[in-house]
Parts: sequence; C-alpha cells; structure tokens
Amino acid sequence: MSLALDLVLVKHGRCAETDLSNMNTCLVLIIFVLILNICICRNHNDVSESPSLKLWSKEKDSIEYYTKPKNGITVPIMIHLDKNLSTKLPVKNKMRSQKFKMAARRVLRDVEDIFEHSSLNLTISFQLLDVKILKNKIAKIAMDGDVVKYLKTYCRWQGEQKLKHENWWFSILFTGLDLFYFDDMGHAAKRVTSRSYMKGMCSINNSCTLTEWGNKNTAFMLAHEIAHSLGVPHDGYPNNECRGRHVMSAVFSPLSHNQAKSWSPCSRRALKHYLSSKRAWCLKPEENNKYILV
Repeated sequence: MSLALDLVLVKHGRCAETDLSNMNTCLVLIIFVLILNICICRNHNDVSESPSLKLWSKEKDSIEYYTKPKNGITVPIMIHLDKNLSTKLPVKNKMRSQKFKMAARRVLRDVEDIFEHSSLNLTISFQLLDVKILKNKIAKIAMDGDVVKYLKTYCRWQGEQKLKHENWWFSILFTGLDLFYFDDMGHAAKRVTSRSYMKGMCSINNSCTLTEWGNKNTAFMLAHEIAHSLGVPHDGYPNNECRGRHVMSAVFSPLSHNQAKSWSPCSRRALKHYLSSKRAWCLKPEENNKYILV
C-alpha cells in the first residue's frame, strides 16, 4: 500500500516531465522507495515471527519445560519465628535475629538438598527474603498450640501482607510450641509437628506452613510440608499405589535420625501434574512478573 502510493506521487510529480536530469532524479527516487519498502516489510515479518513476542507457546506449557534443570523453579520464602521460639534461642537479644537467619538458611539448604534428589527429576531452589520475629501484639494471629487455628490465622495475616505489597511468597512459621490437633473424639492429639495446605503454594491465603523447630528433622518436615503445598499427597492408600520409605510416606517418626531422602514415582508424577496446572501460575517463568493475587 505504501509502495503504490509513493509511485503514484512520483508519476504525477516532476517525473512526468521529459527532462533527462529530472528523469534520472525520478529513477533514483523510485529505487530508494523500493528499497525502503522492502526493508519495512522484512522488519515487519521479523517482528511478527519473533518467538519472544508470542503470547502462547506449546513448548513453555509442557511438563518438559518446567523440568529442565536450566529452567528450575525458585520459590521466594519469608520466614517468621514466634515468641515462644525466639525466647528459647540461646543467644543475646541483639544477635537473635541474625543467628536465627543463619540457622534458617542452613535449614533451607537442607530442604533444597532433599528437593534436588535425583529421584524427583526437578530442580527446586529457595530464595530467602527475610527472617522476622512475630510479636505478641499481632492480635490477628492465635499463638497457641492448636495447629489448625494457629496456621489459619497466620496464613490469613500473611495473605493480607501479600495483597498489601502486591507480591507473592511462601510463608514459613517456625514455632517453639508443642503443636496438637483435636481428633474425631474431641481429644487433643500431639502426634503432629507441622501442617500446611494441599496445593496451596500459589493461593494468597494458603501459601504457608507451620512447623515445630527443635529437632534434627526440621528440614525433612519442612520439605514434606512444602511438597504438600506443591500438590504432592502422602504415599499409599487411598492416594496412590506407592509404598516403601520415601519423603512423602504417611508414617513419620520425628525422633528418627535417618529420614528418607528419595521421592517415590507417585510423588514425582503428582508434582509434575501440579506444575502443569493453572493452580501453579506463580511458579511459571512467564508469570514471574505477574502477581495475580487470588
């Protein structure tokens, strides 16, 4: 369209004259217009075919894309410790946060080691944003041993913070309390050391976990709960057919010093299925800068 218009303008302009010098000038103008329009067309085609500008890519929506080591998943982490735990740390007040931050980083490294096990066939790393001490002044958080109530109020408070900052992270609360839950008979059962929400990783109000601090299996328990948040259930009936001793075994001994480090085929399959779903939006590379808070 642009080329045709240029030729018409040339035809009805000076080029209509028979003067030789003017004809030469017109020929130069015509050649220049042809070259200019060819370049514009080529640039237009290059832009329309650029892979980086495509809004949808089947390759990027595939499981293989997320399981490539160079495209590993990084989960931003915010860690809190409650007053019951902070008062138990054998350090001076002015050094308490710094010491615990170092300890928390060691725990996260141990958790990464568990997620980097070859049986999972996926690279998951963690970025520690900050470590903070919860104060008793936060009335919205029920700081007691009831794991269901404590986790719910903590997650709700963290959800408000994420909405306020228009950002997303996974929240970890370490507690010095002896956690319990009420069984079907209404009795307090203390056979619990941590709790999280299934498939809650990208949910603004459920991307969190509550874990007891104080034994050598803290990293194992945290990895176990993060896996639940990533859509990985316990091994065995009624969830799947996998048996054996793995990270997601339903039976867990907090006092054991030799916890499983491998993942079952069922855990690997469940994780891949979750990552391919819409619920994992916050972990997809193309969504890293889009915080759809739901």
